[in-house]
Amino acid sequence: MTSFDWQHFSKFPLIEGPFSIGDFRVYLISDGGMLLMGQSMFRTMDQIAASDHHAAEIPHPRERPEGETKHKGRTLIGLNVLYIEHPSFRVLVDTGIGNKGEVSEGRSYIFQKPRLLLDNLSKLGVHPTNITHVINTHLHFDHCGGNTTYNEEKEAIPTFPNATYFISRGEYECALYPPPGERKSIPLINILPLQENNQLELWDHDGELLPGIEVRTTGGHTRNHCIVLIKSSSETGCFLADLIPTSSHIHPNLVMKFDLFPFEVKQSKKQLLEEAAAQNWLLFFDHAPRVKVGHVVKDDHRFVFRPYHTLL
Repeated sequence: MTSFDWQHFSKFPLIEGPFSIGDFRVYLISDGGMLLMGQSMFRTMDQIAASDHHAAEIPHPRERPEGETKHKGRTLIGLNVLYIEHPSFRVLVDTGIGNKGEVSEGRSYIFQKPRLLLDNLSKLGVHPTNITHVINTHLHFDHCGGNTTYNEEKEAIPTFPNATYFISRGEYECALYPPPGERKSIPLINILPLQENNQLELWDHDGELLPGIEVRTTGGHTRNHCIVLIKSSSETGCFLADLIPTSSHIHPNLVMKFDLFPFEVKQSKKQLLEEAAAQNWLLFFDHAPRVKVGHVVKDDHRFVFRPYHTLL
């Protein structure tokens, strides 16, 4: 299948933080890595529509903040989960792939095994029973596979038994009746056990799910894809999910093969980056293997990424 040495990936930080956002302590925690075939992660708007006369030239990989780690034609990406601590609750934003193996490896995907999320939470002294809430930005397998796990009877049960799982109603309905070709990307085993155990809560409107924690629908990657904002004491952090999966995707015309509505991605990304630059948001990237946290500034009508370590 592959001879990739995952020890290379382990040289990257597996736990980033804590970052203080007002009353919140925030960590970005790795669930491991994944190899994707070809240019799945990096497509230009020119490649999608040659008639887009406004598409700017895409920076060379050497000039992208994240760069690209290649192995036999595949691109290495990270699988990062946001962990939020507050005196009143402990929240995970997305849950990685998990260890159930419902999505098989092959030509398209190669996964690091075993998954790292629970071990990395344990390093912070966090047990699955401590998690009070889980927010899924969308329901692709690499963002919600850790929602559930198998018990001794090989039954799928919620991984976090005391948590309320928040999913947008629109994303939930798309999971039940997925667009053509999307069923493999949205295994119901990550969703239905939550409902069966009365731990699922669907949200209909953007806004606060918990005090200081907001969801905002961006669309683009999926029809109901959302980002998560943490706001406290005039500070804001943002988990960008798959709208801007790595720091290299700051460029408005750089999108992914997996974006169902790439022109919406471009539009939503520009609007979000304007706000992030103006208000100095701390940005967290879900698929960055190396450069995972930072800010964006606007320089002569261009958005420029500033890694967090350069700001200390």
